[in-house]
Amino acid sequence: MNIYQIIGLIAVSAITITHLIFLLLNKEKQAVFTKSFVITSVIIFAIISKETNPLIYIGLVLVLVSDLLMTVYKNNIFFVIGICALLIANILNFIITSSNLPPRFNICYFGIVILMGYLLVELFRPLVKKKFKKFSYLCLTHLYTIIALFINTFILVVSSYNLYYLLILGGCLLLLTSVSLLLVNRMVKRIKKADFLISLFGMIGQILVFVALILCF
Repeated sequence: MNIYQIIGLIAVSAITITHLIFLLLNKEKQAVFTKSFVITSVIIFAIISKETNPLIYIGLVLVLVSDLLMTVYKNNIFFVIGICALLIANILNFIITSSNLPPRFNICYFGIVILMGYLLVELFRPLVKKKFKKFSYLCLTHLYTIIALFINTFILVVSSYNLYYLLILGGCLLLLTSVSLLLVNRMVKRIKKADFLISLFGMIGQILVFVALILCF
């Protein structure tokens, strides 16, 4: 990393910590204001890093759009658009990481990943349908795209050890923790400080994934 990237990472960290402090203190107006700056700072970091994969920029813009829509406009239409944006961003990240998979992972592998996704969504949909209703397919598909990215990255870690792959893997685990907390909080039992914890794990997970992708791909 060069000096500009180090300064960029410090800025991303500072903005993220500030946003999380506002969330923890229930300063909703300030948190709404700082949330968009978190991903914006990651976009600036990508620009500083120069030779960044164009798909990463698209993914970051989609996450930014999702954040703005789901934070400012709290209704079903914008919720669906926001989740779709996150879902597409995850698919793009899956495509990016797939470019470094060993040659033996051919079209059959991707067919298996898609089939697994379909089966898991159909299997768990009855469990979440009551709480998420018509959004159950969308929410479960979003969850599976994170799992698929985790699988891809796990293969990369096993086949060729790389610190950035580990960061993506850790980011995926945090994202999965965030979604799991959301599901438990909605379906099983209310969790104390659930909104803060979901935001904490989700935001740090997104940052780890994108920063590692920028530095590695």
